[in-house]
Amino acid sequence: MTESPPEVVDRAVATISAVPRARWARDHRRRAAVLRAWADLISGDTGLAGVLVEETGKPVREARTEVAGSVDALLFNAGLARLPLGTAGSLPDGSEAHLIREPVGPTAFITPWNWPVLLLLRDLAPALAAGVTAVVKPSPQTSRVTRRVVDLGHRAGVPWEVLQVVDGGGAVGETMTRPLLELGGKAAMLVLDDADLCAALSRAADAAVVTSGQMCMACARVVVPEKRAHEAAALLRERFAGMAPADPRRDDAALGPLISASSAERITEVLERARTEDVVARRSPGPSGRPAWSLPEPGTRERGRPGLRRGPGGPVRAGPGVADLPRDAEAVRLANATPVRSRRRRLVGDGLAQFTELKHIHLAG
Repeated sequence: MTESPPEVVDRAVATISAVPRARWARDHRRRAAVLRAWADLISGDTGLAGVLVEETGKPVREARTEVAGSVDALLFNAGLARLPLGTAGSLPDGSEAHLIREPVGPTAFITPWNWPVLLLLRDLAPALAAGVTAVVKPSPQTSRVTRRVVDLGHRAGVPWEVLQVVDGGGAVGETMTRPLLELGGKAAMLVLDDADLCAALSRAADAAVVTSGQMCMACARVVVPEKRAHEAAALLRERFAGMAPADPRRDDAALGPLISASSAERITEVLERARTEDVVARRSPGPSGRPAWSLPEPGTRERGRPGLRRGPGGPVRAGPGVADLPRDAEAVRLANATPVRSRRRRLVGDGLAQFTELKHIHLAG
Protein backbone atom coordinates (compact mmCIF):
# COMPACT_ATOMS: atom_id res chain seq x y z
CA MET A 1 0.00 0.00 0.00
CA THR A 2 1.38 3.39 -1.04
CA GLU A 3 0.24 6.28 1.14
CA SER A 4 -1.48 9.05 -0.76
CA PRO A 5 0.53 12.29 -0.42
CA PRO A 6 -1.25 15.39 0.94
CA GLU A 7 -1.73 16.90 -2.52
CA VAL A 8 -3.56 13.74 -3.68
CA VAL A 9 -5.86 13.85 -0.65
CA ASP A 10 -6.52 17.54 -1.23
CA ARG A 11 -7.28 16.89 -4.90
CA ALA A 12 -9.73 14.11 -4.04
CA VAL A 13 -11.58 16.35 -1.57
CA ALA A 14 -11.66 19.21 -4.08
CA THR A 15 -13.04 16.86 -6.73
CA ILE A 16 -15.99 15.61 -4.69
CA SER A 17 -16.67 19.14 -3.45
CA ALA A 18 -17.01 20.53 -6.96
CA VAL A 19 -19.75 18.17 -8.20
CA PRO A 20 -22.78 20.22 -9.31
CA ARG A 21 -25.90 19.36 -7.30
CA ALA A 22 -28.06 18.88 -10.37
CA ARG A 23 -25.81 16.17 -11.76
CA TRP A 24 -26.00 13.82 -8.80
CA ALA A 25 -27.83 15.00 -5.69
CA ARG A 26 -31.12 15.79 -7.46
CA ASP A 27 -31.38 12.73 -9.71
CA HIS A 28 -32.77 10.09 -7.36
CA ARG A 29 -33.76 7.72 -10.18
CA ARG A 30 -30.19 7.66 -11.42
CA ARG A 31 -28.80 7.01 -7.95
CA ALA A 32 -31.22 4.13 -7.39
CA ALA A 33 -30.35 2.54 -10.73
CA VAL A 34 -26.62 2.88 -10.06
CA LEU A 35 -26.88 1.22 -6.63
CA ARG A 36 -28.84 -1.70 -8.12
CA ALA A 37 -26.27 -2.11 -10.89
CA TRP A 38 -23.47 -2.04 -8.31
CA ALA A 39 -25.19 -4.81 -6.35
CA ASP A 40 -25.43 -6.90 -9.52
CA LEU A 41 -21.73 -6.46 -10.29
CA ILE A 42 -20.71 -7.47 -6.78
CA SER A 43 -22.97 -10.52 -6.95
CA GLY A 44 -21.29 -11.53 -10.20
CA ASP A 45 -17.73 -11.02 -8.95
CA THR A 46 -16.79 -14.60 -8.10
CA GLY A 47 -13.30 -13.61 -6.99
CA LEU A 48 -14.25 -10.95 -4.45
CA ALA A 49 -14.62 -13.33 -1.50
CA GLY A 50 -11.20 -14.78 -2.27
CA VAL A 51 -9.59 -11.34 -2.14
CA LEU A 52 -11.29 -10.76 1.22
CA VAL A 53 -9.80 -14.00 2.53
CA GLU A 54 -6.33 -13.08 1.24
CA GLU A 55 -6.30 -9.65 2.87
CA THR A 56 -8.15 -10.29 6.14
CA GLY A 57 -7.52 -13.98 6.84
CA LYS A 58 -11.20 -14.56 7.60
CA PRO A 59 -12.68 -17.95 6.69
CA VAL A 60 -14.16 -18.09 3.21
CA ARG A 61 -17.66 -18.80 4.54
CA GLU A 62 -17.53 -15.58 6.50
CA ALA A 63 -16.20 -13.73 3.46
CA ARG A 64 -19.16 -14.92 1.40
CA THR A 65 -21.52 -13.76 4.15
CA GLU A 66 -19.89 -10.34 4.06
CA VAL A 67 -20.25 -10.06 0.28
CA ALA A 68 -23.91 -11.08 0.46
CA GLY A 69 -24.54 -8.48 3.17
CA SER A 70 -22.98 -5.75 1.06
CA VAL A 71 -25.26 -6.65 -1.86
CA ASP A 72 -28.25 -6.44 0.45
CA ALA A 73 -27.12 -3.00 1.70
CA LEU A 74 -26.93 -1.69 -1.86
CA LEU A 75 -30.33 -3.07 -2.85
CA PHE A 76 -32.05 -1.77 0.27
CA ASN A 77 -30.67 1.72 -0.20
CA ALA A 78 -31.44 1.68 -3.91
CA GLY A 79 -35.08 1.53 -2.84
CA LEU A 80 -34.49 4.18 -0.20
CA ALA A 81 -33.15 6.56 -2.85
CA ARG A 82 -36.65 6.70 -4.37
CA LEU A 83 -38.41 7.29 -1.05
CA PRO A 84 -39.63 10.85 -0.42
CA LEU A 85 -38.27 11.67 3.03
CA GLY A 86 -39.62 15.21 3.33
CA THR A 87 -42.66 15.98 5.49
CA ALA A 88 -45.28 18.70 5.51
CA GLY A 89 -47.82 19.79 8.07
CA SER A 90 -50.22 22.56 9.05
CA LEU A 91 -49.25 25.07 11.72
CA PRO A 92 -51.67 26.62 14.26
CA ASP A 93 -51.86 29.85 12.26
CA GLY A 94 -53.05 27.98 9.16
CA SER A 95 -49.76 28.12 7.30
CA GLU A 96 -47.81 25.04 6.22
CA ALA A 97 -44.34 23.88 7.23
CA HIS A 98 -42.22 21.74 4.96
CA LEU A 99 -39.22 19.71 6.10
CA ILE A 100 -36.85 18.90 3.25
CA ARG A 101 -33.92 16.55 3.80
CA GLU A 102 -30.82 17.45 1.81
CA PRO A 103 -27.47 15.63 1.44
CA VAL A 104 -24.92 16.84 3.95
CA GLY A 105 -22.31 17.34 1.23
CA PRO A 106 -18.78 15.98 0.79
CA THR A 107 -18.18 13.17 3.28
CA ALA A 108 -15.18 11.03 4.26
CA PHE A 109 -15.48 7.31 5.06
CA ILE A 110 -12.62 5.74 7.02
CA THR A 111 -13.18 2.00 7.06
CA PRO A 112 -11.73 -0.85 9.16
CA TRP A 113 -10.02 -3.98 7.92
CA ASN A 114 -12.12 -6.61 9.69
CA TRP A 115 -15.29 -6.30 7.54
CA PRO A 116 -14.07 -3.88 4.89
CA VAL A 117 -16.70 -4.47 2.20
CA LEU A 118 -19.85 -4.65 4.31
CA LEU A 119 -18.91 -1.84 6.69
CA LEU A 120 -18.05 0.39 3.76
CA LEU A 121 -21.28 -0.22 1.83
CA ARG A 122 -23.48 -0.31 4.93
CA ASP A 123 -22.61 3.39 5.42
CA LEU A 124 -21.70 4.50 1.91
CA ALA A 125 -24.84 3.13 0.23
CA PRO A 126 -27.32 5.24 2.24
CA ALA A 127 -25.05 8.26 1.84
CA LEU A 128 -24.98 7.89 -1.94
CA ALA A 129 -28.72 7.23 -1.93
CA ALA A 130 -29.14 10.58 -0.19
CA GLY A 131 -26.97 12.28 -2.79
CA VAL A 132 -23.68 12.96 -1.00
CA THR A 133 -20.26 12.80 -2.61
CA ALA A 134 -17.60 10.78 -0.85
CA VAL A 135 -13.92 10.07 -0.40
CA VAL A 136 -13.04 6.65 1.04
CA LYS A 137 -9.91 5.97 3.10
CA PRO A 138 -9.65 2.19 3.66
CA SER A 139 -7.50 0.48 6.22
CA PRO A 140 -3.98 -0.11 4.85
CA GLN A 141 -4.47 -3.87 5.30
CA THR A 142 -7.52 -3.97 3.00
CA SER A 143 -6.82 -1.31 0.40
CA ARG A 144 -6.89 -3.79 -2.49
CA VAL A 145 -10.34 -5.26 -1.81
CA THR A 146 -11.75 -1.79 -1.12
CA ARG A 147 -10.47 -0.45 -4.42
CA ARG A 148 -11.91 -3.47 -6.19
CA VAL A 149 -15.36 -2.76 -4.74
CA VAL A 150 -15.16 0.96 -5.56
CA ASP A 151 -14.06 0.13 -9.11
CA LEU A 152 -17.20 -1.99 -9.47
CA GLY A 153 -19.19 1.02 -8.29
CA HIS A 154 -17.63 3.19 -10.97
CA ARG A 155 -18.43 0.53 -13.57
CA ALA A 156 -22.02 0.52 -12.31
CA GLY A 157 -22.32 4.23 -12.98
CA VAL A 158 -21.15 6.07 -9.86
CA PRO A 159 -19.37 9.06 -11.38
CA TRP A 160 -15.63 9.14 -10.75
CA GLU A 161 -15.90 12.67 -9.36
CA VAL A 162 -18.59 11.55 -6.87
CA LEU A 163 -16.56 8.75 -5.29
CA GLN A 164 -12.81 8.92 -4.69
CA VAL A 165 -10.36 6.64 -2.84
CA VAL A 166 -7.18 7.66 -1.02
CA ASP A 167 -4.73 5.38 0.78
CA GLY A 168 -2.79 5.75 3.97
CA GLY A 169 -2.66 5.25 7.71
CA GLY A 170 -4.18 7.20 10.57
CA ALA A 171 -2.54 10.48 9.66
CA VAL A 172 -4.64 10.72 6.49
CA GLY A 173 -7.81 10.98 8.56
CA GLU A 174 -6.63 13.27 11.36
CA THR A 175 -8.03 16.42 9.73
CA MET A 176 -11.67 15.25 9.90
CA THR A 177 -14.29 17.68 11.11
CA ARG A 178 -17.69 16.75 12.55
CA PRO A 179 -16.72 13.09 13.02
CA LEU A 180 -19.33 10.43 13.66
CA LEU A 181 -17.58 7.35 15.04
CA GLU A 182 -18.63 3.75 15.51
CA LEU A 183 -16.45 2.28 18.24
CA GLY A 184 -16.92 -1.20 19.56
CA GLY A 185 -17.18 -2.14 23.19
CA LYS A 186 -16.03 -5.34 24.91
CA ALA A 187 -19.17 -7.36 24.25
CA ALA A 188 -20.59 -9.49 27.04
CA MET A 189 -22.97 -12.43 27.16
CA LEU A 190 -25.20 -12.50 30.24
CA VAL A 191 -26.22 -16.06 31.10
CA LEU A 192 -29.18 -16.01 33.46
CA ASP A 193 -29.66 -18.52 36.22
CA ASP A 194 -32.43 -20.47 34.46
CA ALA A 195 -30.60 -20.67 31.11
CA ASP A 196 -29.30 -23.80 29.42
CA LEU A 197 -25.67 -23.16 30.37
CA CYS A 198 -24.19 -25.65 27.90
CA ALA A 199 -26.12 -24.27 24.94
CA ALA A 200 -25.41 -20.66 25.90
CA LEU A 201 -21.68 -21.15 26.26
CA SER A 202 -21.47 -23.13 23.04
CA ARG A 203 -22.94 -20.09 21.28
CA ALA A 204 -20.60 -17.82 23.23
CA ALA A 205 -17.55 -19.77 22.09
CA ASP A 206 -18.68 -19.65 18.46
CA ALA A 207 -19.30 -15.91 18.75
CA ALA A 208 -15.81 -15.43 20.19
CA VAL A 209 -14.03 -16.57 17.05
CA VAL A 210 -15.96 -14.59 14.43
CA THR A 211 -13.21 -12.89 12.40
CA SER A 212 -10.84 -14.57 14.86
CA GLY A 213 -12.36 -12.42 17.60
CA GLN A 214 -11.30 -9.22 15.82
CA MET A 215 -14.66 -7.45 15.57
CA CYS A 216 -16.86 -5.26 17.74
CA MET A 217 -19.64 -7.83 18.02
CA ALA A 218 -17.43 -10.77 18.97
CA CYS A 219 -18.57 -12.12 22.33
CA ALA A 220 -15.55 -11.28 24.43
CA ARG A 221 -16.88 -11.76 27.97
CA VAL A 222 -19.30 -14.08 29.73
CA VAL A 223 -21.12 -13.17 32.94
CA VAL A 224 -22.70 -16.08 34.82
CA PRO A 225 -24.24 -16.67 38.25
CA GLU A 226 -21.48 -17.11 40.80
CA LYS A 227 -22.63 -20.58 41.81
CA ARG A 228 -22.11 -21.80 38.22
CA ALA A 229 -18.75 -20.13 37.54
CA HIS A 230 -16.60 -23.28 37.78
CA GLU A 231 -19.02 -25.26 35.62
CA ALA A 232 -19.02 -22.46 33.06
CA ALA A 233 -15.22 -22.34 32.96
CA ALA A 234 -15.04 -26.07 32.33
CA LEU A 235 -17.61 -25.89 29.53
CA LEU A 236 -15.77 -23.04 27.81
CA ARG A 237 -12.42 -24.85 28.02
CA GLU A 238 -14.00 -27.97 26.53
CA ARG A 239 -15.59 -26.03 23.68
CA PHE A 240 -12.41 -24.12 22.86
CA ALA A 241 -10.32 -27.29 22.99
CA GLY A 242 -12.05 -28.44 19.81
CA MET A 243 -11.13 -25.28 17.90
CA ALA A 244 -7.91 -24.74 16.02
CA PRO A 245 -6.91 -22.37 13.22
CA ALA A 246 -7.16 -23.74 9.70
CA ASP A 247 -6.50 -22.57 6.17
CA PRO A 248 -9.21 -19.89 5.77
CA ARG A 249 -9.71 -20.86 2.12
CA ARG A 250 -11.22 -24.18 3.23
CA ASP A 251 -15.01 -24.33 3.36
CA ASP A 252 -14.92 -26.03 6.76
CA ALA A 253 -12.56 -23.50 8.37
CA ALA A 254 -14.09 -21.65 11.34
CA LEU A 255 -10.99 -19.91 12.68
CA GLY A 256 -8.41 -18.20 10.48
CA PRO A 257 -5.22 -16.27 11.25
CA LEU A 258 -4.99 -12.85 12.84
CA ILE A 259 -4.56 -9.77 10.70
CA SER A 260 -0.86 -9.22 11.46
CA ALA A 261 2.19 -10.38 13.37
CA SER A 262 1.79 -7.47 15.79
CA SER A 263 -1.74 -8.62 16.63
CA ALA A 264 -0.52 -12.13 17.38
CA GLU A 265 2.26 -10.73 19.58
CA ARG A 266 -0.16 -8.49 21.48
CA ILE A 267 -2.58 -11.32 22.23
CA THR A 268 0.23 -13.62 23.29
CA GLU A 269 1.38 -10.92 25.71
CA VAL A 270 -2.17 -10.68 27.12
CA LEU A 271 -2.20 -14.40 27.85
CA GLU A 272 1.27 -14.35 29.40
CA ARG A 273 0.35 -11.34 31.56
CA ALA A 274 -2.78 -13.17 32.69
CA ARG A 275 -0.60 -15.96 34.02
CA THR A 276 1.58 -13.55 36.02
CA GLU A 277 -1.56 -11.91 37.46
CA ASP A 278 -2.74 -15.32 38.70
CA VAL A 279 -5.59 -15.40 36.22
CA VAL A 280 -5.81 -18.79 34.56
CA ALA A 281 -4.99 -18.55 30.84
CA ARG A 282 -5.27 -21.86 29.05
CA ARG A 283 -4.02 -22.85 25.63
CA SER A 284 -2.96 -26.20 24.30
CA PRO A 285 -0.72 -27.12 21.37
CA GLY A 286 -2.36 -26.76 17.99
CA PRO A 287 -1.71 -28.51 14.69
CA SER A 288 1.49 -27.99 12.78
CA GLY A 289 1.33 -25.97 9.60
CA ARG A 290 -1.31 -23.59 10.90
CA PRO A 291 -1.68 -20.25 9.08
CA ALA A 292 0.72 -17.40 9.79
CA TRP A 293 -0.05 -15.23 12.80
CA SER A 294 -2.30 -17.81 14.44
CA LEU A 295 -2.51 -18.68 18.10
CA PRO A 296 -2.45 -22.44 18.78
CA GLU A 297 -6.12 -22.23 19.81
CA PRO A 298 -8.51 -19.69 21.32
CA GLY A 299 -7.57 -18.72 24.87
CA THR A 300 -9.72 -18.53 27.98
CA ARG A 301 -8.99 -16.09 30.78
CA GLU A 302 -10.93 -16.96 33.89
CA ARG A 303 -12.76 -14.84 36.46
CA GLY A 304 -13.81 -11.22 36.14
CA ARG A 305 -10.67 -9.16 36.82
CA PRO A 306 -10.37 -5.44 35.94
CA GLY A 307 -7.73 -6.16 33.32
CA LEU A 308 -10.23 -8.23 31.36
CA ARG A 309 -12.35 -5.19 30.53
CA ARG A 310 -10.10 -4.15 27.67
CA GLY A 311 -10.34 -6.32 24.59
CA PRO A 312 -7.11 -7.74 23.12
CA GLY A 313 -8.79 -7.94 19.72
CA GLY A 314 -8.52 -11.68 19.12
CA PRO A 315 -9.90 -15.12 20.00
CA VAL A 316 -9.47 -14.76 23.77
CA ARG A 317 -12.47 -15.27 26.01
CA ALA A 318 -12.53 -13.36 29.29
CA GLY A 319 -14.80 -15.21 31.61
CA PRO A 320 -16.70 -16.23 33.39
CA GLY A 321 -17.32 -13.08 35.38
CA VAL A 322 -19.63 -13.67 38.28
CA ALA A 323 -22.69 -11.83 39.55
CA ASP A 324 -25.87 -12.43 41.47
CA LEU A 325 -27.83 -12.36 38.23
CA PRO A 326 -31.33 -12.20 39.65
CA ARG A 327 -30.29 -8.61 40.34
CA ASP A 328 -30.08 -7.69 36.69
CA ALA A 329 -28.64 -4.24 37.39
CA GLU A 330 -25.43 -5.80 38.71
CA ALA A 331 -25.09 -7.98 35.61
CA VAL A 332 -25.57 -4.98 33.33
CA ARG A 333 -23.03 -3.01 35.41
CA LEU A 334 -20.43 -5.73 34.82
CA ALA A 335 -21.27 -5.82 31.11
CA ASN A 336 -20.80 -2.06 30.87
CA ALA A 337 -17.64 -1.90 32.96
CA THR A 338 -15.33 -0.96 30.09
CA PRO A 339 -13.43 2.33 30.04
CA VAL A 340 -13.64 4.88 27.26
CA ARG A 341 -10.16 5.09 25.77
CA SER A 342 -8.43 8.47 26.05
CA ARG A 343 -7.46 8.38 22.36
CA ARG A 344 -11.11 8.05 21.40
CA ARG A 345 -11.89 11.10 23.52
CA ARG A 346 -9.18 13.08 21.72
CA LEU A 347 -10.73 12.19 18.37
CA VAL A 348 -13.96 13.98 19.24
CA GLY A 349 -12.77 16.51 21.84
CA ASP A 350 -14.84 17.40 24.88
CA GLY A 351 -18.20 17.23 23.13
CA LEU A 352 -19.23 13.58 23.04
CA ALA A 353 -22.59 14.16 21.38
CA GLN A 354 -21.32 12.51 18.21
CA PHE A 355 -19.45 9.77 20.06
CA THR A 356 -20.89 6.26 20.06
CA GLU A 357 -19.44 3.54 22.25
CA LEU A 358 -21.36 0.50 21.06
CA LYS A 359 -22.07 -2.11 23.68
CA HIS A 360 -23.30 -5.46 22.38
CA ILE A 361 -24.90 -7.47 25.17
CA HIS A 362 -25.83 -11.01 24.15
CA LEU A 363 -28.66 -12.34 26.33
CA ALA A 364 -28.97 -16.08 26.82
CA GLY A 365 -31.79 -17.11 29.06
